[in-house]
Amino acid sequence: MSPGTVSPLAQIKALTFDVFGTVVDWRTSVVDELALRAHRKLAAPDTSPELRARLEALAAGDDGGWPRFAQAWRKSYAAFTRSFDPSRDAWRTVDQHHRESLAVLLREWGLGDAYSDAEVESLSLVWHRLSPWPDSAEGLHALGSASTSATTTTTGGGGGCGLVTATLSNGNLALLRDLDDFGALGFRELLSAETFGAYKPSLR
Repeated sequence: MSPGTVSPLAQIKALTFDVFGTVVDWRTSVVDELALRAHRKLAAPDTSPELRARLEALAAGDDGGWPRFAQAWRKSYAAFTRSFDPSRDAWRTVDQHHRESLAVLLREWGLGDAYSDAEVESLSLVWHRLSPWPDSAEGLHALGSASTSATTTTTGGGGGCGLVTATLSNGNLALLRDLDDFGALGFRELLSAETFGAYKPSLR
């Protein structure tokens, strides 16, 4: 680029981001939470021998263990969002799907009696508590903060870009707000499929 030429990037005013897997590490967060809840059940004196044996087998990695369970849960989300037809189906949030699909998976994996309804509800909300990748928050803040000098920014190196950073996600608004707060991500706007009444990749 010749001297004095304005970079095409200078015309960019906003950036939108997919969230699950791109900004946050859903897999590690969900697997860790599943394992933690199972560990608590194993430590409880009233856990039945049958349930204890099943949980111990999963902890040992039988049937793929909790990583495979988490992947099955995620695959159910993908199937749900891709099959949803806004012209045919009543709106259901990702939170609703996560709750319903978790109950189904627990039954399919022989864990239907492992948790109370309240515990299933709480576990389904692990998707609100996903840890960001190590550089996600810093990168988003650098993109969103305005430069105050050539050498000083809130992130400690180089000028901020002053861009509008926004989610572009199938997650419902409550979920995205919680992820933004939990990870201190600093998104300036939250764009959700809930706003449009349709899931990606719908053209609606």
